[in-house]
Amino acid sequence: MTVAFFENNFLFDEEVNGNTRVTFEIFTNERTGKSRATNPLVDDEHIKIYWADVAIKGYMPYDLKKLSVMYPLHKVYANGRSSKTPGCPEHFRHFVEQLVKSLPQDTVMAFKHNNVELFKKLLRIMCVMVTDVGQLLYDLLKTVLEKKPKLIDDTDLGCALGDYDTPQQQQLLMQIHSSEINSIQKICVLNKAAWKSDGFILNVPPILLLQYLQSAIDYLKNRTRNKSSRVLKCLEFIFATFRLRGKNGNDLKKALSLNHGKIQELYDTLEDMISENYELPPSRIELKIKKSTEYSKISDLYYALLICITGGEDEIRITGVRDDVDEDLSMD
Repeated sequence: MTVAFFENNFLFDEEVNGNTRVTFEIFTNERTGKSRATNPLVDDEHIKIYWADVAIKGYMPYDLKKLSVMYPLHKVYANGRSSKTPGCPEHFRHFVEQLVKSLPQDTVMAFKHNNVELFKKLLRIMCVMVTDVGQLLYDLLKTVLEKKPKLIDDTDLGCALGDYDTPQQQQLLMQIHSSEINSIQKICVLNKAAWKSDGFILNVPPILLLQYLQSAIDYLKNRTRNKSSRVLKCLEFIFATFRLRGKNGNDLKKALSLNHGKIQELYDTLEDMISENYELPPSRIELKIKKSTEYSKISDLYYALLICITGGEDEIRITGVRDDVDEDLSMD
């Protein structure tokens, strides 16, 4: 069997020559039967080679092929709740105490065993359970953002930002802002934070949100149909940002006014998306809206944004925020 290595496919930045020893995973497509090498890593020390009669699955302390655990975790940890919240069952509190002792160590071990998929999933779980995991998570995220940002899964990282009212949360946002993860990933993180904790959007520096608001509008203008889940998260983030109108400050109100050039671009872009029937995945935001006849067939989120832009927020009622839409969702 011949395996070709391409520099941009390496998990970490590596240099390969004719004498380099490389380890990698094999992914086999069940439908086509074709295999390909993934996540190549250059070994940093000599490894003895042994022949084995039987192959046994390696380091896998958790069976997380499906992340069905995420939905109930989001419900348990909504709006800053933890196992220490009054009313939490004693048996659950005891279980979490034991789990929190092993999760950080198991996450690091998954990384050391090159199990990238498990590492990302455990990190997601820790982000949701941040109120119980605490400082250990913030220390780990700091290291990953600085040294291995490619390992960041933006799906639930925003949960760790909470209400943006503690030094750890504030430092984490600055680390995310200055990290090498791309702008759309950062928008996805902010979007999760905005709809996960009620206080986040009101506590975070408005100038930072407005900066990413402009990036989100630009992403919408350059949209493609195969990036619909990213487009959706931009729209949800923009919708959350309009809550800033409730804060004092003329400059802030001007920046979110239809008279502002960027907001006019947003309105025109939304009209174009509606005209071309740009289809969105299900949104996490549940709305109750009475639509005009002209817009009766468009999605609630499109309509809510158009109404927000023109200053009719009172016509929109948010009835809930779903936590199951990201479960096992493959980000496009």
